[in-house]
Amino acid sequence: MRSLHDKSFFWAWDALYSLSNPQRDKDRWVVDGVLWLKERHAYWGINYSVQLEVHQLETQLRHRSDWKIIVVVERWWAEDKRNCLRDQFWCKLVSGRADAVRAWLKKNTAQIDGVNP
Repeated sequence: MRSLHDKSFFWAWDALYSLSNPQRDKDRWVVDGVLWLKERHAYWGINYSVQLEVHQLETQLRHRSDWKIIVVVERWWAEDKRNCLRDQFWCKLVSGRADAVRAWLKKNTAQIDGVNP
């Protein structure tokens, strides 16, 4: 995982999301001192639909390196809702250091097969 923008970051992030929120039904939870908030925005129309999931992750341990990121999952569909037209992830470091985010993610995905080769 070289940056917060490469595929390996998003694979690890998604694996931790699934592990920490298996039913994906929580809107607020804590993972190893990091508050994880999720909001979902959607528009379902006749010709197209879009759904955005906005995840905010922020350290809760003020005496350590503080950081905050926003991860957005963007999905688009045309009239046929069975086939996703676009499925895109992006991340923005709001504060702190990217290496601290990557270290936390690596630590918390170490037990998941195939995430940290």
